[in-house]
Amino acid sequence: MQRIEVSKHDLGGELALLLEINGYVQLDSITEPIYHEVAIHGGGLFLHEAPKRILILGGGDGCAAREALKIPQASISLVDIDETMLDMARQHPDLVALNGGSLLDERVKVYCDDAKRWIKRARKNKFDLIFADFPDPSTITLAKLYDAENMYREVARILRPNGALVIQAGSILMNKLHKFIAKELVKAGFKTVRPIKADGVLRGVQVFMIACLRDDALPGKTLWAKEDSIQYMDEAGIKSALSISSFWAKRIKEANIDGIQDAFTAWAEDTIAFGI
Repeated sequence: MQRIEVSKHDLGGELALLLEINGYVQLDSITEPIYHEVAIHGGGLFLHEAPKRILILGGGDGCAAREALKIPQASISLVDIDETMLDMARQHPDLVALNGGSLLDERVKVYCDDAKRWIKRARKNKFDLIFADFPDPSTITLAKLYDAENMYREVARILRPNGALVIQAGSILMNKLHKFIAKELVKAGFKTVRPIKADGVLRGVQVFMIACLRDDALPGKTLWAKEDSIQYMDEAGIKSALSISSFWAKRIKEANIDGIQDAFTAWAEDTIAFGI
């Protein structure tokens, strides 16, 4: 059983809520909106229309669901294996305040289940946007959540042809993980694979991989959320998510990350091309 703790600490002169699992900080209330806005609304940039059905794999704290609820008419399914985390997200006053009571909302269906098992049973269901918010693959069991055979082929079966898959891909320094995810996604049949990032989060620069089944998936500038409900993903936030500084581009080039290097270094070009 995981040990989950919620506490408040001073971070740079501001009182922040911290969520820790087994002694490791999972999120803080100051920067988590950046992480979850980029994941949900950044993924939505690759859609031609507002997502009507959203699936969150992991995300038991309810913060990703909070962001998904900002999209009108969207229905959300959330699958997390940790019953204790789900209970706390629905009952702990500080967590409920942080996630806006998202897991108590009638538009959110919560399933306490293994993600792969749930996906196999849900093959007849199709989703417009899927967010895989799994822990970093630090064990063999967790690594299976990131490969084509065990996960991505199954996810592809329940993603609509014009939909988008968003994957938590660790910090920008985790080059080997980015390379592995990119290759596994291509192996699973995804035609477009590219990264976006969130600056200033708990781990510094957070990377998300976007995967689409169509080969012409390009980011637009439309946010599908309710007007004035977004804190970070304004025009500057969108530009930041889709672009990369010359500093990081140089590091990535030096790392020689085959298969994903072009996608990373193309961020700056895309920023110019889309006029954002």
